[in-house]
Amino acid sequence: FYFFPAVGDDLMSVLFFKDSFIWGKPFDWATYLANVREIYFGLHFRLPQLLMPFMMLIPKWIPAVISSAAAGYLLVGGSRMGAFLRSWKAMVLYAAGIVLLFPWTDQMYLISFQVPYLWGAALSLMLLKMILAPGNANVWLAGILGFVTGFWMEAYAGAVFGACVCLAIFYKEYRIKTIYIVTASLACGIPVSYT
Repeated sequence: FYFFPAVGDDLMSVLFFKDSFIWGKPFDWATYLANVREIYFGLHFRLPQLLMPFMMLIPKWIPAVISSAAAGYLLVGGSRMGAFLRSWKAMVLYAAGIVLLFPWTDQMYLISFQVPYLWGAALSLMLLKMILAPGNANVWLAGILGFVTGFWMEAYAGAVFGACVCLAIFYKEYRIKTIYIVTASLACGIPVSYT
């Protein structure tokens, strides 16, 4: 695919558990901790990679419902935020961008891609909505969401971090506690995913 590698750390995070999922062996905490160690030393230490084995243990309809809700939130919430609902052409371009620019040309069904990218995009959109309407946002909830977004996916967190910095620099009304706390929490969360 043009923007992302064909095989990456998203699929590697469940490699240790192939015996559990293919052959039905019981979940083993020693294997999980070895997996965490491998992710920490060899891959990006992202929150989705740590949650992935647990996502594989729960019924498949639960992550599917969460992924559907995340996709719906991205389409509806993102189009409202960008005022795309006024034009069907803009909405078609926005929806096509979501479908074509995510790393899943033929693997949309894989939870290994849905959790980091789709759920992470929904978290980022929630955080963007909070920082663009800071008077309505709970400051500490925004800070926690900022850290989780930073730990979830550094690419999305970096974009939100840049938005916070630009808002604080160019708009005086955004030089407030919410923006500073979100910026600091993103700055704390992003390095965790690179450790």
